Amino acid sequence: MVDDAGARAVVWCRLHCLVVRPRGGGHDPAVVTPDPEAFAAAWLAAFNAHDLEAVLAHFADDVVFTTPVAVRALPETGGIVRGKDALRRHWMLALKRVPDLRFEIDGVYAGIDTLVLNYRNQAGGQVCEVLTFDGDLVREGARHLPRRERATGPSSWFARGRPHPRQLRVGG
Repeated sequence: MVDDAGARAVVWCRLHCLVVRPRGGGHDPAVVTPDPEAFAAAWLAAFNAHDLEAVLAHFADDVVFTTPVAVRALPETGGIVRGKDALRRHWMLALKRVPDLRFEIDGVYAGIDTLVLNYRNQAGGQVCEVLTFDGDLVREGARHLPRRERATGPSSWFARGRPHPRQLRVGG
């Protein structure tokens, strides 16, 4: 039994989503999300460049984004960030607190109207981000952190730029 929320999300995705490895360079027409690999590459480049406007260009104006990081950073949200302006504020605060914030994609998974980005931050902390689309724009997003990190206080890596010392590792 895996005791890590991020790893469980990856296992769930591997069982229920299409692992994105297009054959012949094409995008599956049955999937109504943007091209998964192109989206992930653009998202990653924008975040790693700290270009918030480029990141936010992927999100609907009325996006709803849930993240345990927001509980600590913006306690009034209760972890639910509503609207593009609030999401901008949340991410601006994140970049201020963690100026070396960087991500590395470990996997991209596609459902019908959903993409899951499995990635690691600059400190090696694992994150799964589930993005639900309405056309080409994200209408709902949810960031999932390992269970131990959530249970001991929302995202110590956000607060101090490194993973929680008791963060569980899968297979190690």
